[in-house]
Amino acid sequence: MPEQESGKDKEVPEVIVKLGCRHPRPPELPGHTPLVVSHATQFQMLAIVGEDVVVEVVGDLFSASPSTSLAHCISRDCKLGKGVAKLFRHKFGRVAELEEQHVPVGGVAVLREGNRFIYNLVTKEKYYDKPSIHTLKASLEELRRKVEESGVERVAMPRIGCGLDKLRWEDVRKLLVEVFTGSSATLEVFTLDASAPGGQSCEGMSG
Repeated sequence: MPEQESGKDKEVPEVIVKLGCRHPRPPELPGHTPLVVSHATQFQMLAIVGEDVVVEVVGDLFSASPSTSLAHCISRDCKLGKGVAKLFRHKFGRVAELEEQHVPVGGVAVLREGNRFIYNLVTKEKYYDKPSIHTLKASLEELRRKVEESGVERVAMPRIGCGLDKLRWEDVRKLLVEVFTGSSATLEVFTLDASAPGGQSCEGMSG
């Protein structure tokens, strides 16, 4: 991190690097890595993937702005008994509302929470099942439809489908870019520990 100058922090760029974008080369940045994003709660930005489609950051998913909608994966039986799904259950509750929506695998159950939405991607039948990249893609396509329908500009999520669900983050990240390229929404993907193999994500604790 740069040293403080005259009792005032030097201005820190908010962008670290762009990956997979159409630009021939990302802009050169000062040699401060990782950079810190200036939000209400600071967290490290890992990368921006695609044309600002996916922003990877290190930090607590629930530290995202209160105006930012949230998304995570659940099973069709709505157990929400492990990991990040359990955290969502404790924080927001309203499981009965999810059950009453009778959303099939490949769909998205939605809760309205103040000025934002909580998107529950139904990617598998039972809590002990594993999603496939195909069921995740179907849920993401439905997520994009709902996001655009509601005019949502920013959605925060863990590394969905990874961890206990056993999908590879490299494949999921590629899928996120594929599905959301051309959308006006930006996805903020939170991970707790980027130094761990593949990154230790909130979703890594879920089931």
